[in-house]
Amino acid sequence: MNRFLVVIIVISFIGSGLLPSSISTFEERTVYTNHKSGGYIQDLIDNANPGDTIYIPSGIYYENIIINKSISLIGEDKNTTIIFGSEFESYVIVITANWVNISEFTIQNSESGIGSCRDNVTISSNIILDCDIAILSSGCIKNTYFNNYISNCDYGILIHPWGSHSSDNSILNNTFVNISIWGISIDSSMNNDISYNIFSNCYNAIQVFGGRYNSISGNIILNNYKGINMLGYVNNSIIGNTIQYNNYGITLSGTDYISVIDNNMSNNNEYGISLIGQQNSLILNNIISMNNKGIILGHSDENIIINNTIIENDLIGLDIYSSHNNSIKNNNITLNREEGMYLVDSNNNLIKYNHISYNEDGIELEDSNHNIICNNLINLNNDHGVEIIESNSGESINNSIISNIIKSNNNGVYLENASNNTIEKNNFLKNSRHALFKNCTNIWIKNYWNRPRILPKLIFGRINLEKYSIPWFNIDWRPALKPYDI
Repeated sequence: MNRFLVVIIVISFIGSGLLPSSISTFEERTVYTNHKSGGYIQDLIDNANPGDTIYIPSGIYYENIIINKSISLIGEDKNTTIIFGSEFESYVIVITANWVNISEFTIQNSESGIGSCRDNVTISSNIILDCDIAILSSGCIKNTYFNNYISNCDYGILIHPWGSHSSDNSILNNTFVNISIWGISIDSSMNNDISYNIFSNCYNAIQVFGGRYNSISGNIILNNYKGINMLGYVNNSIIGNTIQYNNYGITLSGTDYISVIDNNMSNNNEYGISLIGQQNSLILNNIISMNNKGIILGHSDENIIINNTIIENDLIGLDIYSSHNNSIKNNNITLNREEGMYLVDSNNNLIKYNHISYNEDGIELEDSNHNIICNNLINLNNDHGVEIIESNSGESINNSIISNIIKSNNNGVYLENASNNTIEKNNFLKNSRHALFKNCTNIWIKNYWNRPRILPKLIFGRINLEKYSIPWFNIDWRPALKPYDI
């Protein structure tokens, strides 16, 4: 029997050595006690083993700590468990080990909050205040930043490379308030998930430089200077965000293969979304309303803009310049104060199946060639349904206006200094004036002119002859006898 008891005791000691321990539990709960002696938390860390969980009671801890082991450091209550760093140190907390968890603290003072260059780190449910940088992650993989409140910092969360790309990090359900530079900044990093965060009163809410395959989804971005800003990246996605009351909504520059889907970009002072130097991107199912301009597309080719609601913007719904081979389909472009769609120096674009109504002008092309406008409903615009003009610096030729319903506009189609365009098989219905031209000759083929016509239809306008402007006409030789089924 004595030998049996000895064996049991020995096994118990061996087992306790194999299991992780719990240090400084909450058995004696404190109520906001000041711990002024430095090194309290650091001593617990220094005496812990990898895998341990260290619980810290409520209080103020005046120290800067280094976590160099795979441990969990958990405060009793994030509102009353405070790590107050020295302003002469760079970070309140420095992480130099993988598999670290920090939760339920208020972290403040010092130059920066938390600095990490390790993997599989979790920083959750903390309050980080009054730092230059709240969280800096350099060259890290599979870190998680969850449910933190970050306020009054220059930078919120920075994920930057260090020798290689950072990747597979998650930034979820955090709140960023009063951030003077960047709420979240990702630089040359891959496969990061930025979801369900809240940004308010930040300069830039989210900024991505040179990253790939990053996802930005479900965020609420309100009352910032810039909402989402991306530069020099490919294959990122922006899905299901609410981006309102900012100065700028989404800014995309010099990138390819970006998906912008199901976002609400409304009431921004300048624009809902701007794409500059953008190639092969998809703008799908977004609500873009009550901005100064809805969409700006500049120097951008082969993009698809489809199924968006672009309404009630102060100036232009869709402003396109120096952009070619884009496809603009199935959009609702209504109630914009100036043009619904305005193209300048833009060629070979397809404008199809759109509903373009209640704008000042429906579609205006200036110095733009070889565009196709087909199968659209263009009605109830205050001035022109479709306007094609040529300025002194360019030309507007070989555009096609085919199979549209052009209805109840002041002028259905207006052309000025723009020749050799084709207007074919459209239904002109109930416009104050169906067509008008100035100083140009165009091709009119088989249009329906509000009623059945057996004789050719004369389209009246004026041309310049030396110093005089004289009445002139073009002819639709074979107008349709009945409206087309468009």
